[in-house]
Amino acid sequence: MAMEPEDGRISIIDNNEDDAPSVTALTRDGINYLKETLSDPSSCYYKLSPRPSPDGYSASNASPCRRAPR
Repeated sequence: MAMEPEDGRISIIDNNEDDAPSVTALTRDGINYLKETLSDPSSCYYKLSPRPSPDGYSASNASPCRRAPR
């Protein structure tokens, strides 16, 4: 799922080098955005099954979802 900084996503980068390690974190707003998106039936990320497959992926739940540009 592609989230923008406006959605509450933060990228923490160790330094300005091209190969610097980074971590993605979410603010409270980001967590709320994620919860809302995953629970919205009109979202392409909505899961119908309450029980995911053992590997976390399922062909029946797979979605070629792409975020619309803002």
